[in-house]
Formats: sequence, structure tokens, C-alpha cells
Amino acid sequence: MFLTGFDAPTLNTLFVDKNLRYHGLMQALSRTNRIYYAITLFGDRNTKNVVLEKSYKEFLESFTDIATGKARRGYLEVIKELQQRFTNPDEIVKESDKKDFAKLFGEYLRVENILQNYDEFASLKALQDLDVTDAEVVEAFKDEHYLNDDDLAAMQAIKVPAERAIQDYRSTYNDIRDWLRREKAGEQQDESSIDWDDVVFEIDLLKSQEINLDYILGLIFEHNKNTKDKSALVEEV
Repeated sequence: MFLTGFDAPTLNTLFVDKNLRYHGLMQALSRTNRIYYAITLFGDRNTKNVVLEKSYKEFLESFTDIATGKARRGYLEVIKELQQRFTNPDEIVKESDKKDFAKLFGEYLRVENILQNYDEFASLKALQDLDVTDAEVVEAFKDEHYLNDDDLAAMQAIKVPAERAIQDYRSTYNDIRDWLRREKAGEQQDESSIDWDDVVFEIDLLKSQEINLDYILGLIFEHNKNTKDKSALVEEV
């Protein structure tokens, strides 16, 4: 929409896709304050909250939540801890480790879900499958994503885990959730000294991440190493 000097009959929320500062910001916000036929200048109860989205860089690195004053970790910091603490998710055995992993990977799912709304993150993910040794492919990638050499170099410096590793993390995350559900339903719930009340499993975010064909074929390939009988493998799959 165009920002005009006229009152908007139905407008009480304004979404912007660019940085607004100083008088430009005040003029934009005034459109949500000046409610059509309102008695007061500053609008009604529906206009008391203004949400300013953080930048891609802030979600990637870190930022301070203005509303709460708390520091929020970015994608890179969460990924770094995830890879350092849980190199192999199959080795997560102790209940305390299961809880720590569930909280950490839930944090990863939340920040990744936000970053998926940014074109820069889509470009970063696409870069992981790029053959950087092919000059023509690289140039085509730069043109497609509107990048220069400096932009590309900065993206290459960002360490993103392989999709297979993330799929393994997701599988373990879901297994822990199922395990916890069985524990609570059985007699073991009274034997545990670990409090799980502060763990929220991001099931909706987990479902939004599709397990792709490459991941499934990779699992079949690994399993096939130990199964020589083709008919038995087909039947099991």
C-alpha cells in the first residue's frame, strides 16, 4: 500500500518490508494510530502493540529482546553447541542428556523456522549443494540470488550442518519424545529424578520439516551394507 495522508477505515496493523527510521518511521506508524472515526489521536486497544521484526543478521547471530531485555541466541551459536555437545545423536543414552538435547534442538527448530522467512537463509541453504569448483554454476548462482563476490565469500564462511545430520537430529528428537511419552504412561515415571516440565516439544515445527528422498535412500543404503538378501531387504523396507 501507499502511505498517504488519508485515514484508512480498516487499517490498524501495518506490515513493512524495509527499514524505517526517523520521520519515515513516525509517518508510517501514525497510519496505525489515526483510527478512522476514532475520538482519540492514538487509536484504540487494537493499536497498542507494535511489532518490529528483527533482521536476518540478528536471528543468524544474536540479539537482545527489547520487550524482555533478555539475550536471544542466534542460529550460529545454537548450531555450534549442538554439534559440540551431540556429535552423534545415537550416543544419547542418559536421561539428563536426552533432556538437554531436546531443549537445545527445540531451540534450533524455533530459530530455523524464523530464518526460513528470509531470502538470505534460502540462499545459504542452496549454497550447500553448489559445486563451487564450476565457475559457470557459481556465476549462475550469484545472478539468481543477487550476490557479488564479497556476499558469496561471507556466505561460504558460515558453517551450516549437512542436511543428513539435521535429519538424524530430528529423528532422535522425535524418538526422545516418544520415549518420554511411554515413560510417563508406565511405572518408570516415579523413578525419574529429571524434571521435564520445562521442555516443550516443537511437534508442529518438526512436522513442517519434510524427510526428503535422499535421506530415506541413505538410510536404506546404510542398512543394505548389513543385509545381503535383496528380497529380505525389500520386504523389510
